[in-house]
This record gives sequence, structure tokens and C-alpha cells, in this order.
Amino acid sequence: MAGTKLNLEGFNKFVKALQSTAKVKVGVLAAENNRIGSGPTNAEIGAKHEFGIDGMPMRSFLRAPLTNNLGKSLEKYGQFNEDLLNLVVESKSISPWLKLIGVIGEKVVKDAFAQQGPGWEPWRIPGYSSKIGMILQDSQQLVKSISSEVEE
Repeated sequence: MAGTKLNLEGFNKFVKALQSTAKVKVGVLAAENNRIGSGPTNAEIGAKHEFGIDGMPMRSFLRAPLTNNLGKSLEKYGQFNEDLLNLVVESKSISPWLKLIGVIGEKVVKDAFAQQGPGWEPWRIPGYSSKIGMILQDSQQLVKSISSEVEE
């Protein structure tokens, strides 16, 4: 009776990839934190709106949209196909998957800005009116500061 040899090389690479501690971050990251002119950074402005700090109404542009829409968007836009799976196996890292998740996460957040967020309160600053009529978008600096990165 002849023995059968099972080639588990691809499987072992896949297991190695799944053991990765890599993670993806989506938000106002260091590279895009600075604003034109002086004053608070994009992260400081974003935190005030995200969490409702210093009397600012809470306008979650990160947590709520990502919680509510990332899964649906991954199904709709995710291209978790065989080519990407092969890249994950060959690189022994889930980073290719995480990079795609990060890009889709950026889209989810930017869509929240375009749709005026999930239940964002209007401006309440006396004498202030939005130049373009859209909350958090007058200068586009906060919107443009949204990015993603994968940490190995």
C-alpha cells in the first residue's frame, strides 16, 4: 500500500497569517493631524465633536458610522477574493486584508460627513453660519484628515 503525502505548506502559511497581531486604525492619524493656520489640531477638533467635549454636541463621525456601516460596506465593497487570499497566504500576514478594511473604513467615515452623520445636531454657535451649509465641512480639513494605517 502506497503512502499519501499531504502538502500543508499553504495551510501552514495561512495559519501563520491568522496568528498575526497586526491591526488597522481608521481616524485622524498623526500624518494628517495638523491644520492650516494656528489653533487646535484635527484630532482635538475631532475629539470635541466625536465625544461632545467642551459644550460641543456629540457628532460621532467615527464610532457610530463604523459601528453601524462597516460590516455592510465590507460586504458591498470588499474584494476578499482568491487573489487577496493568496496574497495573505504568501505574505503570511493579514495586512492585505487589513489594508482593504482600512480603505473601506475611510469611505464609511467620509460618507458620514457627506450625509451629515447619524443624527448630528445643527450648529448652535451664536452668530456662526456654515459657509457651505454642511456640519464639520467648511474648511474640509477634518474630512481630509481621515486616513487609515496598518500596524504590524
